[in-house]
Amino acid sequence: MLRALWAKSVPRHLALPPRGSVLLWAPWLFCFGAAAYFYPAFEPPVLLAWLIAAAALAALILVRGQDGAAAALLGFALALLLAFAGGWGVAQWQARLHAAPVLDEQSRVYKGEGVVLAVDKERARRARYVVAPVRLGRLDKTRLPERIRLSAYPGDAAPGQSVRFTAALQAPSPAGFAGGYDFARAAWFARLGGTGYAYGHLHPVAGKHGDAISTGFRLAHMRRSLAHRIETRVGGQKGAVAAALVTGDRSAIAGETAEDLRAAGLAHMLAISGLHMGLVAGLVFAASAMILAAIPGFGSRYDSRKPAAVLGLLVASGYLLLSGASAPTQRAFVMIAIAFMAVLFNRRALSLRTVSLAALAVALMAPQHVVSPGFQMSFAAALALIAFYEWAGSRGRLMPALDFNSPLAVLASTSAVLRTLALTSLIAGLATAPFAAFYFHRTAVYGLAANVAAMPVFTFIVMPSLLAGTLLDGLGAGAPFYALAGWGLDIIMAIAHAIAHMPGAVVRSAAAPAPALAIIAAGLLLLSLLRQGWRLAGLPLLAIGAGIWAWSAHPDGILRRDGGALRIMVAGKARVIGFGAMPRYQLEQFAQTLGLPPEIVITPRKAPALVPCDQSGCTVRLADGRLAVLNRQIGTLAEDCRLADLVLTLQSPAPRNRVNCAPAQLISPPARSRRPALLYLNGCTLVQVQAPRTRPWDLARRQHGAARIARVHAFSARR
Repeated sequence: MLRALWAKSVPRHLALPPRGSVLLWAPWLFCFGAAAYFYPAFEPPVLLAWLIAAAALAALILVRGQDGAAAALLGFALALLLAFAGGWGVAQWQARLHAAPVLDEQSRVYKGEGVVLAVDKERARRARYVVAPVRLGRLDKTRLPERIRLSAYPGDAAPGQSVRFTAALQAPSPAGFAGGYDFARAAWFARLGGTGYAYGHLHPVAGKHGDAISTGFRLAHMRRSLAHRIETRVGGQKGAVAAALVTGDRSAIAGETAEDLRAAGLAHMLAISGLHMGLVAGLVFAASAMILAAIPGFGSRYDSRKPAAVLGLLVASGYLLLSGASAPTQRAFVMIAIAFMAVLFNRRALSLRTVSLAALAVALMAPQHVVSPGFQMSFAAALALIAFYEWAGSRGRLMPALDFNSPLAVLASTSAVLRTLALTSLIAGLATAPFAAFYFHRTAVYGLAANVAAMPVFTFIVMPSLLAGTLLDGLGAGAPFYALAGWGLDIIMAIAHAIAHMPGAVVRSAAAPAPALAIIAAGLLLLSLLRQGWRLAGLPLLAIGAGIWAWSAHPDGILRRDGGALRIMVAGKARVIGFGAMPRYQLEQFAQTLGLPPEIVITPRKAPALVPCDQSGCTVRLADGRLAVLNRQIGTLAEDCRLADLVLTLQSPAPRNRVNCAPAQLISPPARSRRPALLYLNGCTLVQVQAPRTRPWDLARRQHGAARIARVHAFSARR
């Protein structure tokens, strides 16, 4: 009876999913399921995803033996539901699998020892060290974090060395407000149980815990020495960029250089991803295939592409290890490996199905990467490019055959190549623009022009030269190639600097709710994966996501027990002022979510120079024209409430202090709550207390602190 009702409800004109559609669509539903696990503030029930998956699998088994359009469509829908629940369940399982001890929320000073695992970032004055501690003060072994991250002086230690230190450490910080960067979640999956800074230097300890250098430490030493060698050979900031392209070490890149590349839309060059891995492995594959094909007796009898694919895969593996195997590099390696495996098994190397399988492989290994901008942007660009060129290729040749027999033919061929590069950059830029705006709150307006000008130099000069220079450096023949790469990088950096300083080079965008990005991503999937006219079904989803983004409300302030932030107007321009103990980096994050540049923030120390302030507080003007006071002294509340439309205080006023203030006029942190509140002040006053977060990475840093407080109370009771 149910099958009959289903058959009547299915429109007869609805086409059946083609053979192989499950392999094309299920990986993306798996990714959506993994992403769905990470976004709620609460932890979903442990068995819910697996129960849904089991029910979908049981129904799929029952439907599989049935014939007809209704059964085929129902089976397809059940397979997608199974993939969605599987992604959710795998992400939740991985979150529990990464459970490790986390320090208390409150910063404490520890004397400890440990082994340096990596030098995460190194600047002129400070460096960040990832350390595996073997002792932290009087902490029990069961509460010892697997890893901590310390800020200390550069050059104190190298990977593999044992060190002794005194440091102020605390649990990784969660998002300071809804929509902010959740470092606690990223640290949870990196098994990073504490962060802080060292007092003085890290002191190497001989004959201790980690002096037996492992393979991983040898690779880290090799990376650092190669990066320093490339920086020295190429020289200057171009040497720092060259080292980042080969080893992934971006520590020597100056802030001005990185900002120019970001503003010009060329920052993707700095992260070793599919572009770099594809160029290196592709160059090796193409060169070795041509050489093998030219060997008499081999090229005519065997397919030279298959041994070339094996060699390309080996080179890609070496590049993965040499570059530090970061998350973007791992994604790129998986895509390249699947493409080369397709060559070995006589399948298309680049197709929508291979990209889908690559996304599934990455999501299975590390589902936390699904909610990272690198994953979403790289696969969005790959999907859009392959889908477009498949569609365009079925309608004729996009680029005419190249002809270099006459000057006019050379000019026409060059123009065709540039048009193709411009079209490729345009499609990739349009596909990744929503994700860049969502995560980075900025769009490079002239990114297309910058990529058209810089990518030929990067593709045909810089990367081949760096590849040859790295391979020949051990023989003492790498200098000419490093010089050629440096010349190409000079051109790229000049292009980036010129475009970054053009008027209106960067357009900033305010934050959007996560469902808006999910709807836009679903629309892009429909545009890429559906066939013929069905692709247009993705356009309404893009419009709906953009509408939600445009009409979403944005807070005017944050209020916490220890500090807050407020959007104000100073000399007719919007700025963000901080008060209390609000860290500068969180003020900058809040400004970016409002679509404002981070440099406009006003820290409490700089406030007296820009707004009227005295010992009792600061007086500011809100965006709607109202006057507000950031109160510091409870005793002056009565006077502040007489003069201002709104008064904000971090303290908890007693009833006798509230009598001269209207209920909606005085804003203070919610009583008996440590959760932050968002302030909406556009013509009215709305205080929205954030829901309690119950994710594993949020609970872990609070459990030890609560246990310690309970022990103190128990000890006091005994006394």
